[in-house]
Amino acid sequence: MAGKMAVRIRRITSKAGLGGRTSDVYTAAVVGGGTVVNDMFLNCGSAEDYDAWEKLGNPGWGWNDLLPYFKKVRFLTVLSRTFY
Repeated sequence: MAGKMAVRIRRITSKAGLGGRTSDVYTAAVVGGGTVVNDMFLNCGSAEDYDAWEKLGNPGWGWNDLLPYFKKVRFLTVLSRTFY
């Protein structure tokens, strides 16, 4: 397996209060575990979750406010590898 990375997908079942929903969590089968999975995974909550935050007194945190940023990060293009 030298030079190859094995990525495992684990199905996680939610606890009570989340309606029994499940989601996938990516882990690595190598020394270092999940820290070697260096990929830009993006998981967004549901529109209702973000709208609920806004209704709790957090203006600008609604789904329609954040959607442009979710779209922007999905199509992120790194122009340079020089960060410092």
